[in-house]
Amino acid sequence: MSVNSGTPHGRTPADIAKNAQRKFDSLQLNDNTSTTLLDIVGLVVDRLGKPIAIEPIGDKSWATVTGLWVDTADRHRILIRKTDTPLYQMHVVLHELAHILFEHPGCKTARATAPGVAIDATSAEVRARKVIASSSSASVVSDAVLEGEAEHLAFLLSRILLRPKNDSDERIFG
Repeated sequence: MSVNSGTPHGRTPADIAKNAQRKFDSLQLNDNTSTTLLDIVGLVVDRLGKPIAIEPIGDKSWATVTGLWVDTADRHRILIRKTDTPLYQMHVVLHELAHILFEHPGCKTARATAPGVAIDATSAEVRARKVIASSSSASVVSDAVLEGEAEHLAFLLSRILLRPKNDSDERIFG
């Protein structure tokens, strides 16, 4: 990766996009078959070996929280705001799946960003935008890089889900 003192930890937007593309390519999604959100969730479960539960929740206290990844010993929980449109909920799920695929760090102190959610204080780790790295961490990757990777991978995954059913017919229209 290129080193540029003007970017978070020397990672440019192009570096972040390349890293997301590499992660996407490693999934080996077939362009010739129909892919659903459940297919992608299943792929992540197969890759990492832990079940994933998607839970639409939220109330007025979720006005500024769109989604969270809660990592427990036995499963990943992706919490999404139930009042959002299905398309936006899909994007939030893809974004949180990207964090899971990248195995981004989280912190137990981020529980405050999950209003109204029961979280086991002894074992659950909330993967939220406020990432606190341990002091023993050799290198700290900023929130902007983590969010950039997750957002870019979510975009690549959404292109697979939202693409035309028949690409060759669509090419006629440019």
